[in-house]
Amino acid sequence: MNANFAEVGLESVYFLHNMGTLALAFVLYLVLMFVAWVFSKMSCFTVKNYGQELSKSLYWGHLTILMFESFSNLAISSFINLKYRGWERFNVGFMSVLTILVLIIVIVYPLAYALFISKNFDYLGWSKFKQKHGAFYE
Repeated sequence: MNANFAEVGLESVYFLHNMGTLALAFVLYLVLMFVAWVFSKMSCFTVKNYGQELSKSLYWGHLTILMFESFSNLAISSFINLKYRGWERFNVGFMSVLTILVLIIVIVYPLAYALFISKNFDYLGWSKFKQKHGAFYE
């Protein structure tokens, strides 16, 4: 784009190139969510509890931290790639589809988070609520 974007690490117009290792973190997170789902569906009692605890931690704690810390990088990289989207080759089309999906997440996730907070605002100070959604408070 220009020297200012290159200085902060946004050297390409493609989403995955700009995200770098953060893209790997999101892929790893999706794999962990799948593992938690598989564990929660298993019939073994201890494995099922482990899967439920892992799910609770993943859905609020790690996803929230990852989204908040990388929000500006996700949004800027997505908007850059959205401006230069294309469909002529498979890899460019894949980046364009991925960019649109990430933009939907970038827009919807803070709204869902705000809806959860506003819906449960009266319960945020309760110790039982803090215990149930402990990762939410991290």
